[in-house]
Amino acid sequence: MKKVLLVLLSILVVNQINAQSIPNGGFESWASTTYENPNGFQTSNYEMKNSMQVGNNAVKTTDAQSGNYAIKLITTAGTGTVVNFAYMANGNPGGTSASGGIPYNQKPTGIKFYYKSNIIGTDTALFMALFKKNGSYVGQYLYKITASQSNYTLFNPTFSPSLTVVPDTVIIAAASS
Repeated sequence: MKKVLLVLLSILVVNQINAQSIPNGGFESWASTTYENPNGFQTSNYEMKNSMQVGNNAVKTTDAQSGNYAIKLITTAGTGTVVNFAYMANGNPGGTSASGGIPYNQKPTGIKFYYKSNIIGTDTALFMALFKKNGSYVGQYLYKITASQSNYTLFNPTFSPSLTVVPDTVIIAAASS
């Protein structure tokens, strides 16, 4: 059984008067190896390959809100009771010390992108924006997507509480299930 979450992040922009965009935030640039992966992002495809699972669950799609491509995150059934959730991130937001991300030199007030989703049952999708300065967390914003959206929907929350300092790094991540 496949559960599908289309996180078609066609345009990732962190809101501010003069917004600073995320490199390849429109998912227009992809690298091909044994699978396609959006440039500048890590995906669950690496883990699928390393755990000998069949297929990819973070895939390039032409169903884009803007431009030519978007990313589709698909939760798939693994062996037995294992569920393979899909994710994409421009760094490693997990663990006690997040790593990677991109340089960021503005104090954002929110984030804006378009997405579609096919949420089944009590599943959710997650979106996260994590900000750091000099290696320390200065803001983390986690949002759950709990309803299906068959048409592109604008996601445009304001960061609350607002950042108190200008960060130097941002990590963006999304996951199915």
